[in-house]
Amino acid sequence: MAKAAERLGRHHADGVLVRARSKNRWAFMAWGDPYLVLLNPPALVWRTYQVRLPATPESRFSGGDLSAVPGRVGSPTPLQKGPPEALTKILAEAGLTYPELVSRLFTLDT
Repeated sequence: MAKAAERLGRHHADGVLVRARSKNRWAFMAWGDPYLVLLNPPALVWRTYQVRLPATPESRFSGGDLSAVPGRVGSPTPLQKGPPEALTKILAEAGLTYPELVSRLFTLDT
């Protein structure tokens, strides 16, 4: 997913929103240089990371262990408390509101 966000981000300066799904799980990532915001159920908390060159989203998240990813900004933000600041900026650039994003994320499973 980080690989997709990074590669799409090269062509879309206004931010990239990626939702990936496996058989039983899904995750969402928003990338707007230099911030990457991640939501992965069932925890339902937003985690914000700052990714500065020479690092890339792909290089930062290639290990799969989120506890080992450097660059986390602040504490995780519960979904119901609203978006972290970085996500608000990325969504504004993409022309999407937070309620619209949350609605889309959770109606895709039905």
